Amino acid sequence: PPLLEELEIEPEKIKRRIMSVVFFKSVDQDLAESDMWGPILIVAAMAACLLLHGKVHFGYIYGLAICGCCGLWFLLNVMSQKGGVDLMTVMSILGYGLLPVDFLAFVAIFI
Repeated sequence: PPLLEELEIEPEKIKRRIMSVVFFKSVDQDLAESDMWGPILIVAAMAACLLLHGKVHFGYIYGLAICGCCGLWFLLNVMSQKGGVDLMTVMSILGYGLLPVDFLAFVAIFI
């Protein structure tokens, strides 16, 4: 679709990254670049699950995500002896890492 191409959203790559997180597979080299649409969808899904559960904690979710990403980015760049790690890459990896938390938030709706 032209709108997805214009916004540089690639659903197939997002799907492959999500499947690599779910099934603990290694990521191909073409998926190594950072992607922010997948983590944004994952964080929005977690916020929606918490909202359906009756807990409105959007500020905590986004604040903790930003502080955690910036803190980990700082630690990785301080400890690396070679070139540093890009902040967008850290945010992408941590965002996709929230997928199991999304599953638990979804299960918590029904418990």
